[in-house]
Amino acid sequence: MLHALTALGRQGGEFALCRNLILINAARLNSAKALAMKHAPSKALLAGTLYFALIFALGFVLGTLRVLWLMPLVGQTLAVLAEQPVMLTASWFAARWLLRRYGFQSVRDRAVMGGIALVLLFIAEIALGFTLFNQSLTRSLTEALVLPGLIGLIGQIIFGLMPLLVRATR
Repeated sequence: MLHALTALGRQGGEFALCRNLILINAARLNSAKALAMKHAPSKALLAGTLYFALIFALGFVLGTLRVLWLMPLVGQTLAVLAEQPVMLTASWFAARWLLRRYGFQSVRDRAVMGGIALVLLFIAEIALGFTLFNQSLTRSLTEALVLPGLIGLIGQIIFGLMPLLVRATR
């Protein structure tokens, strides 16, 4: 189309003006895309932080209920197994909502969102264990190797992968 307008533009000033307007608008569109790409990582970092905060807040409440109420009734392993479907369902909804809100389509943005959330979750879990339960890093890591810890770790990894697994429908 641009070649046709260029050929016509040689014959009349109106078509040359149209061609120039098209070129100017194309340049503006390209610069807008470049600007959006420049800010995409910061949007993914923000989305990952929000994703972490939403699920961590829910996990804090459910974890308290699990430890104080459910664990004495059914044991640690069954209590963790009961909590996982709720946490993963909430992760699915939160990831889907944030993907729609920020319009992430690329695998890179989704991976950054999930990766940031997972790293923040690991840091928060270790910090919480240290401050509330005086738990060392070594103890935190060894507890991840017993069955309830492995179930929790698998759930956390799925949480981190959820932005890649969810389809953000409109």
